[in-house]
Amino acid sequence: MRKSRKILIIVLAVLTAVAVGFAVYCNVMLSKIGRTLDLKTAFVSRTPQVGDEFYLKCSYSDLRPGVDGGRLLFYQVSEEKNIIIPFMSDGSIKGCTTLHVVIQQTPDDLPVMIAQSRQDIASEKLAEFLDYKENGLPEDSTISPESLDLLIEACEGYLTDEYYQRIVENVTPYSVNATGVPNYKFMKLVSTSATVILGIVLLYAFLGIWLNGKKLVIGSLVFAVMAAAVCAVCFWKEIQTMSSIHEYVPGMYVCNITNDYKLDDILASDIRTADDMIAVGSKKLLGGFPLDVDTPSFGCSAFSCETQDGTHLFGRNYDYLDSDGMILYSDPEDGYASIAICDLQWVNMAGASQMMPPDSVPGRFILRGFSPYICVDGMNDQGVGICILTLSYAEFRFDTENPDTLVTASIRAVLDKCASTDEAVALLSSYDVHSMFDYEFHLFVTDKTGKSAVIEWVNGEFTVTWTDCVTNYCIATHEYDDEDRFSTMVDRLSETGGIMTIDEAMDLLYDVAQKGDGSQTEWSCVYDLDHFVLYIYDDCDRDNYYIVTYPESFA
Repeated sequence: MRKSRKILIIVLAVLTAVAVGFAVYCNVMLSKIGRTLDLKTAFVSRTPQVGDEFYLKCSYSDLRPGVDGGRLLFYQVSEEKNIIIPFMSDGSIKGCTTLHVVIQQTPDDLPVMIAQSRQDIASEKLAEFLDYKENGLPEDSTISPESLDLLIEACEGYLTDEYYQRIVENVTPYSVNATGVPNYKFMKLVSTSATVILGIVLLYAFLGIWLNGKKLVIGSLVFAVMAAAVCAVCFWKEIQTMSSIHEYVPGMYVCNITNDYKLDDILASDIRTADDMIAVGSKKLLGGFPLDVDTPSFGCSAFSCETQDGTHLFGRNYDYLDSDGMILYSDPEDGYASIAICDLQWVNMAGASQMMPPDSVPGRFILRGFSPYICVDGMNDQGVGICILTLSYAEFRFDTENPDTLVTASIRAVLDKCASTDEAVALLSSYDVHSMFDYEFHLFVTDKTGKSAVIEWVNGEFTVTWTDCVTNYCIATHEYDDEDRFSTMVDRLSETGGIMTIDEAMDLLYDVAQKGDGSQTEWSCVYDLDHFVLYIYDDCDRDNYYIVTYPESFA
């Protein structure tokens, strides 16, 4: 073997080993980080305690600039909630999207420092605006003369003693010590890709010792054809599922799940946390492919009714951040066929956090295995409907002799295995069903006999309340029976005697929809439980609904 070839092989072998080692290191760090929380989940859905340590998904632009030489920033939840959370940083978080945070006690002088900083900024702006008022606006100014007086009035309001005191009082007793975390996910992708490329080049360098160029080309083509044929035979159902994913209407995709998503294996895995689900799902469904799940809190409303001719309907609003959904059809060999909807932002394929589109190759690969376990509402061909709604308080983790599972896996189990509300209640009562969030949830279940129930875990006790509507508070404890959306549904169902046309059911969903900024109603759907038909409209666009049926809508 010539010396130059030997040197090339040694260099390639060293580079491949380095790439493999770096990929392993990145994988270890990703495992250590586990699930990252978003700002809303970390600081709104729960109250952190001093000493808490976790990883936070947060853009530098989400934080407002503070004082102390740029080391202090803060996160203001909203003007309405009036919660200001100080972030202390050594400057390493700029450009990072994942932060390692430690909750500490807020120093006594920090609220005053933040309030004074806000007033200093307001004072500078007021001087600038008063100068504009006296000397005229610059030619390139984006401020209109009409709004200048309003800006001056706002700045003067910020300089009052009342505003100063309000800022001081709104600073939380805990603050955050934040350090930036490298983008290990991207680094792993690069190092894994480099490992594959270098490994192929290294293999060809070895083969070139015995084979000439022509034989290498012919052999490579034969190997590629044989490998493609074997993959097509072995993974035909997975390929069918992946190829079925496409955008049905703007903001809503469809997918026909034909592959085995191993429900029994998932249910038998004793999954208690989102990190458990990510680990098990990655191993059993994705061949070890890394998975990232993000689940901020969401709103929602649901009800059941029937038409004049006895058709049973299940209405559902899904209230969330700006997102896209995907409608799944599934017909497992050992279960019932179902139509269900999953939120693509949960796997970072929609919204502001989108890392890849759902119809990309990696997106299709992840969704063909994991999408059945991120469904938020659905029905099966036996006439059972189910949906999840979150609650505002922290999860109560309980432990009985029942096996453990996550709520989204239990939704899939009900769709695949239950032919009535009673069967769904029995199945759910046989598991310790855990939240995959940091807050509690409840489930609404109904069937084509009209029997409807809200399933809750109140202080760790499995609770069933027979009712035909629900929103985002604990039904069993009647804590907010006068909540507007709930009252509207109760009154409408009472006025109509629970009898509505499909159009009237869609009107009711529109009337209880959330139409404000931020969290809003992403989709509104009416499931016809007797005829296995879905009526759905997006973003409160009540006049433009579409009808989903199998197989027409999934072709």
